[in-house]
Amino acid sequence: MSKNLNLDSAQEVSTVLSPPPIILVVDDNPVIADSMAQILKRYGYAALAAYDCEGAIETALLRPPALLITDVCLPKMSGIELATIL
Repeated sequence: MSKNLNLDSAQEVSTVLSPPPIILVVDDNPVIADSMAQILKRYGYAALAAYDCEGAIETALLRPPALLITDVCLPKMSGIELATIL
């Protein structure tokens, strides 16, 4: 008798076979950045939080993200400029 593979089991198998994608969350409000990163981690992503563009660039150089989630209005540089750099 074969067992049906549901979505949760497929995600578990995928996580075992390959590392989860890195998502970089950038917001100058640490509560927002940290909360979003924690939510993404619950869904199996490797989420990292940064609180300014300089920190985001440093983080991305060490662990290149597959996806960037950023606030548009950030000090010193906009989220759009950050996305263009990364």
